[in-house]
Amino acid sequence: MIALFKTPEILSIQLKVTFVEELGVDARGVSREAYSAFWNSFFNTSADGEDYRVPSLNPEYGLEEWLSIGRILSKGYSDHNIFPVQLAPAFLIAVMFGEETVSTEDLLETFLLFLSPLERATVKQALQGDVLSDDEQDIFEDILDREGCHSIPKGENVRPTIYQLAHKVIIQKSMYALEGMRKVVRDALHSAFPDVNSIKIMYGSLKPTPKKVCDLLAANPQTREEAQSLRFLQQYIRAQNEEGLGTLLRFLTASPVMTAIQISVQFTNTTGLARRPVAHTCGPMLELPTSYTSYRDFRSEWQAVLSSGYLAMDIA
Repeated sequence: MIALFKTPEILSIQLKVTFVEELGVDARGVSREAYSAFWNSFFNTSADGEDYRVPSLNPEYGLEEWLSIGRILSKGYSDHNIFPVQLAPAFLIAVMFGEETVSTEDLLETFLLFLSPLERATVKQALQGDVLSDDEQDIFEDILDREGCHSIPKGENVRPTIYQLAHKVIIQKSMYALEGMRKVVRDALHSAFPDVNSIKIMYGSLKPTPKKVCDLLAANPQTREEAQSLRFLQQYIRAQNEEGLGTLLRFLTASPVMTAIQISVQFTNTTGLARRPVAHTCGPMLELPTSYTSYRDFRSEWQAVLSSGYLAMDIA
């Protein structure tokens, strides 16, 4: 995809996507899957961070590659509302409006979610002025040392030091990637993101929650079995964390974020080895079996489906 998107004119071309040895017409669902697969691969191989990630410099990526990645970001959002919400918000704000528009609060919030949960909790305690335990102090000092800070701040110096670390990690270390993507993204998405607040609203609207996903379901159960299967599905959705919701949404809609207006649910009376949920992502529409006798059976079958590698496709 990076090679294909090196052509600037691709932003104005209507694209259709097919997958190697996969049958299916691209009525948006296949394209959504292509962009989702790209960002999943990109964040795993070319970005640093945990909940929020920042592009990392790669010796194989020069200006043309970062321009191409900027086009993938712009085209995916413009055509299909696909946006990689793992991309650090402070990074995107800097891309769109310059690093001087990134507030201290936005930078610190992004940095905390860039860190692992244990490191995040430790830094929060340090910011609050709490006394750190020996183990927490070791974690804090490791973060400082990892980012090249060789003095341990105390008292009123803690917050400015953490802010400097955040700026280095989120903005400075990725500046070449940031500048390359900016040459495309700022103009291509200017109408979508006219100001910083519009970026924050977009992140909030695209991030899935159990309630948001349940509200997408459009079903009309006619029998007790259909109503029970729908309840099992709602219970399963409510049990998911953010990562699980992303995986589930990608199965149902080809996107790990909230891009669908609704998910139509149709009930099927399949049993035995033939019983399985079938998702049609172009609708999107879900074929939901009605022969589950317990939530345990439902959960076990859905976990098997979602962990079976169904997303392993090659893009043509």
